[in-house]
Parts: sequence; C-alpha cells; structure tokens
Amino acid sequence: MYSDETTEAISEVFARLTERGAWVPALWRLEVANVLEMGVRRGRHDVAFKDATLADLALFPISVDPETDRQAWGATVQS
Repeated sequence: MYSDETTEAISEVFARLTERGAWVPALWRLEVANVLEMGVRRGRHDVAFKDATLADLALFPISVDPETDRQAWGATVQS
C-alpha cells in the first residue's frame, strides 16, 4: 500500500478484520483481483505488489457467502 493510501481508519479496518474476520459476497475475489490488475495496467503498482496483496489478503479470516449467487436476483435487489 502506498503511504498516501494508509490512514488510521484503514489500519483500524485491518485490525478488526484480523480479530473478527469478515463475510464477503462470492464476487469479492474477482473484484479484488480486477482492481489490482487494473492498477498494474495503469502503472499504479507492479505485479509483485499485486501478488503480495493477494497473498496477504488470503491470510485474513474471510469467508465467502455461498448464498450470494442464489440471492442476487431475489432478496438482494429487493432490499
């Protein structure tokens, strides 16, 4: 992460994530990978940063919601 992107709030999010974990929609991994790949293509960071970020994120206790796809056209859009 670039120093201009690191804030106290971001550090707090990572601390909470480490302690409590998180539930994410099934699309989350694809979205994160896409954002990082776009950063590489735009020259914001290099492939090593992208790969290291994905490896770091894999260490967090993140659970993927298996209901995302089933609910996408139902309860999700009706909320």
